[in-house]
Amino acid sequence: MNNQSVIENVVRVIDFTQYPSGRHKAKGNTSGEEFRDEFIIKKLVQLKGDEPLVVDLDGTIGRNSSFLDEVFAGLVTKRFITRENFGKKIIVRTTSPSISQEVNEYIEDALNRLDGKK
Repeated sequence: MNNQSVIENVVRVIDFTQYPSGRHKAKGNTSGEEFRDEFIIKKLVQLKGDEPLVVDLDGTIGRNSSFLDEVFAGLVTKRFITRENFGKKIIVRTTSPSISQEVNEYIEDALNRLDGKK
């Protein structure tokens, strides 16, 4: 993989909105659903093989928990993240350890729900 592919395999929330908020598109155009469907999933389907996609969460004003849950748990429910590729297909980049932990918890909870583990 060359440096150009690495650069192309990054989606940044700040390129979507400075104020990420809400879960569903019906609640506004800065929702987690909109970001996931229009930025992340569109990019994932373009990637070849096991190329990872970096999702950069830095640079925004706040990070709404509903937004983050919809983005990342939604990737699980839409089958873009599986237990096997968790941490390989999507790489979350943030300078905030608490946000990183929160995102990992959303993903893990969604994976557990799919596995029938509450």
